[in-house]
Amino acid sequence: MAGKSKGNASYGGDSAGVWERFGARVRQVRTQADVDPDDLTLREVCEPTTLAAIESGEYDPPGHLARYLDSRIGAQGVLVDAWARARIQSLLDEDADISRFQHHAHQIRFFDPGAFPSPFRTPAYARALTLGAQPLSNDRTELHRAERVPLTLMGSGPPHLCLVVNASAVRQTVGDSRTMADQLSLVVEAAGREHIAVHVIPEQTDLHPCRSSAFRLLSFSPHHQIVYVPAPCGSGQIITNPEQVAAHSDLFETLKGESLPRSTSLRLLKEEIDRRRSRPKALTGGDGPSQTLDVPLVSEAVRL
Repeated sequence: MAGKSKGNASYGGDSAGVWERFGARVRQVRTQADVDPDDLTLREVCEPTTLAAIESGEYDPPGHLARYLDSRIGAQGVLVDAWARARIQSLLDEDADISRFQHHAHQIRFFDPGAFPSPFRTPAYARALTLGAQPLSNDRTELHRAERVPLTLMGSGPPHLCLVVNASAVRQTVGDSRTMADQLSLVVEAAGREHIAVHVIPEQTDLHPCRSSAFRLLSFSPHHQIVYVPAPCGSGQIITNPEQVAAHSDLFETLKGESLPRSTSLRLLKEEIDRRRSRPKALTGGDGPSQTLDVPLVSEAVRL
């Protein structure tokens, strides 16, 4: 469970009736737009029985259906915002795990200063990180949980994902060289997807906006976002305070502005994979992290 932020009246409280209120809003907007439940175009995606269940509060729709209704009725984002507010409130009141929030988010922006965050992790990389953080622990629950987190985080469709990491996350060795090569390959594969962007902040960045404190921004609609700040051990914190969310959003865009373009970041990741896989055993002295070669991340072309 993730801790909830305090002092914010925007969300939280009694979730009873949250979907009834959303359904009433759908009915109101649909009636005002003079759209009948039996409308042939509407029925292509949302049957009258489904719409009736939504409007009565008996069914909490997935995000894609709320967006469709908003577009079909011409609500100009009103229903998307109403759905986002209802979804966030219901998840907060259920004390839902962050994975549940991610399942419903339309866009997720990740920043991590020194490691690739879940879900951009191979099982071996996730195990190595957990063992490094808890070397004396006999509890392997977090290890297995990390392996179950899928890259796609799918709800009703792939969300838009944007990851910004420091160059140190690419250069350092977690586990061994093979683990890192496989890890970087997963990130490259992810970065090749249309809905996923990966950006690397170069090591020579003088005025780095944030050298620590990983965080994630989860967007459910243009006006409804939350922040998740992971903890090194145990559950992280969910922040819903509008001012703090806006501050994190501004910080993320500043971090992204300091990072390399998407295509250049992808090229650097591929270069690092090639270096690791072509690295001779005699030079590395094994796969231990203390034995890896100190190869510059940024190519000469980028330096120029």
